[in-house]
Amino acid sequence: MVISILVAGGPVADAARNFDAILRAATDVFGELGAEATLEEVTCRTGARTLDHN
Repeated sequence: MVISILVAGGPVADAARNFDAILRAATDVFGELGAEATLEEVTCRTGARTLDHN
């Protein structure tokens, strides 16, 4: 995405990479499951660790 190209490094670059990963995962999950998609499935696909998804 454009955001990751514009940001060189540091926490902002990490945030841009995370945003890109979440957007890609959400696109895939909602494309496969449609309205049945859940945010839990999106976070699982990103490999993100959350308080309830360790």
